[in-house]
Amino acid sequence: MKRVFIFDESNISQDYSNLNLQKDYTHIRAYHGCRTTNIKSYYEKGILAIDEDFTRQNAVDLLSGEVPIEAVLNEFNKQWSELNRIHKHVWFTLTRKELLESCGHYLIYGSEFINAIAAALNCQCLLRDRGIPTIFHCDVPISDIPIDYTRDIIELVQYGYCENIGFRIEHKLHPQNIVKHEHPSKIKDPLTNIIFKMD
Repeated sequence: MKRVFIFDESNISQDYSNLNLQKDYTHIRAYHGCRTTNIKSYYEKGILAIDEDFTRQNAVDLLSGEVPIEAVLNEFNKQWSELNRIHKHVWFTLTRKELLESCGHYLIYGSEFINAIAAALNCQCLLRDRGIPTIFHCDVPISDIPIDYTRDIIELVQYGYCENIGFRIEHKLHPQNIVKHEHPSKIKDPLTNIIFKMD
């Protein structure tokens, strides 16, 4: 039977001293932020780990209208060669608030990797004009989360720390584990401290 740990940051004073994720729960409610042009694909394919061929084409599609395609591909190859394996996984936050206040760049610009390419090519503004800022509410199987992260989650929650708790899984999140999505109306950009109000 599915048992979901849902962290209530508004009631951090509640007693988490006996929290045992592996024993008492099967899933953790978590949040994934993106700027997508295709909501439907997430419900069909899930939330996918970064793939070289797909991401290369995505970078070209998003940036080559204003930037020469050769420049996009050269910067892609440079950035990809420097990308660590851990950055190719699927990442989540434990709270929705963290995405809106500390990690809003995922919602404003989309892929952190493509945003880095756009920054190098001085065309980040292009990313703000494509897609819709989206937060996916997800039930992440605890068995998919590396044990070090579940230990950290338990320790941080027990100490009453409820900010910047992120974790990853090494492969895609299956679509049946996406609970719902939303489009936030106000997002803070941690790169500029500007608050964006979405139409």
